[in-house]
Amino acid sequence: MWAVIISLLFLVLMVLLLARNHALGMTRFKERPEVYVSTTGLKQTLRMIFCGLNAYRSRISTTPEELGHAYSRHVFAGGAGVELVGWHIPTEGSRSLVLLVNWLGGCKSDNLGAAEVFLEQGQEVFLLDMRGHGDSSGMETSFGYYEYRDLLAGVEYVKAELAPERLILYGVSLGAVAIMRAFALGEVRGVAGVILEAPFDRLINTIRNRMRAMHLPTLLLSDILALTGGGLQGYNPYAFNPVEYAAEINVPVLLLQRTGDPYVRLGEMEQIYARLGALQDSELILVEAEGHGPIIWVDSERFRQAVQAFLLRLKKVGL
Repeated sequence: MWAVIISLLFLVLMVLLLARNHALGMTRFKERPEVYVSTTGLKQTLRMIFCGLNAYRSRISTTPEELGHAYSRHVFAGGAGVELVGWHIPTEGSRSLVLLVNWLGGCKSDNLGAAEVFLEQGQEVFLLDMRGHGDSSGMETSFGYYEYRDLLAGVEYVKAELAPERLILYGVSLGAVAIMRAFALGEVRGVAGVILEAPFDRLINTIRNRMRAMHLPTLLLSDILALTGGGLQGYNPYAFNPVEYAAEINVPVLLLQRTGDPYVRLGEMEQIYARLGALQDSELILVEAEGHGPIIWVDSERFRQAVQAFLLRLKKVGL
């Protein structure tokens, strides 16, 4: 009898230890080696199973200057002592500005493609690295739960320093979730419109979807991982539900989604769209493509058309 009890306790402790390792691997970044070599095989597989994935900090790969744009670098305080870094690319004669925030594992240089589209449409742009990404400080991510503070800091900074007459927010995945959470807390002011790509509806659902994509069982394992990660970062994972934030977004929204996104399913995106607070002035656009990430990477022309139409709609309604 005691042998069975001890065996069960050992099994429970092992599961909790594995969950902790995987939660840390997903939420705490490591510095990427100067020379990164991807390895496979039994040793690497066992390491991943027992120690979790290595999440590396994103690095700046390109600057606006390399693409022919003059820009200025800005450093300011975010939430909880984080130092944030952004790039401002001006457009002559424009008083409309788009604030772009990164996705998980991305950085402001990865958003330069989308920034080009906004610049073509006569918008100024401000590309911001949220905590743990690019040039900004920190070594953790909370999938948007705490990053909303960085978004709010960015909004207040560009309003104070650049004084745009019209401000638009753009975010993909983690960045989109941070924007939605900021609206839910009622602290976003002076924003005319929002462009969101592939935000998850509930944290537990995106964890389950990611485990399915890796051909791992989701029963209980997803919940253990969610509870462990939330416990380590100090929040209730079952209360982290962007679909519930959608009703608080009281400005027009352009919602973009790939039809074959394994991490955010169409039904989940449709639920977010249906709950938007300014639904009559918003639009959901689905793009036939696989994978999770920015639409511009798979269909630049469709992204360009969608942005142009959205900006025109904001102008028509006086925003």
